[in-house]
Amino acid sequence: MVFGYGVGTGQLLEQQEPKTSSTDSLSAKDISSFQIGEANWSWEISPSGVSAFLQNFHWLEGAPQDLNPSINKSGDNNLLELRGDSLSNFFVTHTNYQNVQVDYYLDWSGFKGEIELTNHVQDAQNYDFTILSSDGSITQGRVSDGERELFAEEEYAESGMTFVRVVGNGTHFRAYINKEMAVHGHGDAPEAGSIGIKLQGSGTVLIDKITLTKLN
Repeated sequence: MVFGYGVGTGQLLEQQEPKTSSTDSLSAKDISSFQIGEANWSWEISPSGVSAFLQNFHWLEGAPQDLNPSINKSGDNNLLELRGDSLSNFFVTHTNYQNVQVDYYLDWSGFKGEIELTNHVQDAQNYDFTILSSDGSITQGRVSDGERELFAEEEYAESGMTFVRVVGNGTHFRAYINKEMAVHGHGDAPEAGSIGIKLQGSGTVLIDKITLTKLN
């Protein structure tokens, strides 16, 4: 599988579209697919992706069991499948980052609700977000002391496995869906924090790959 995207842009060079068939990997131990560099990391889901998921993230809301994590085999690809009903689940990395670009390869076509791609997370009540809603809207903003502030909001029309890029760099915040910038907002520069995903709703989300690049 070959992916090529320029840092800080949404240019899509090549992407494979997976087809799904399921298998399980709850007991796998090998976490070598989670590659950590000096400042960056990349996680391409392997047959032992559930173990990597449990080891490299911790939960601010809910628990991993709520997500019924498993590995979904899709041709030559392995996808991490997260599914549940009436979810309110928030997991983040153990490490904090300042200026970041995070690339996600996701399929949320089977999910009804909101997927929050979060960065600069201080705790469950303070973080920046890009929300992909099943109603076709993408919003970007910040939660401060539990209150949501919007920086930008637009509509999108994507389905199946999709490349999403989220950039938080100083006072500039951008998100891309495949080749196109979807939202571009501005706000005060946040403190360093963790990155993660918050799921609110019901259904299935598939994760193919997540890559974090530290900027500046």
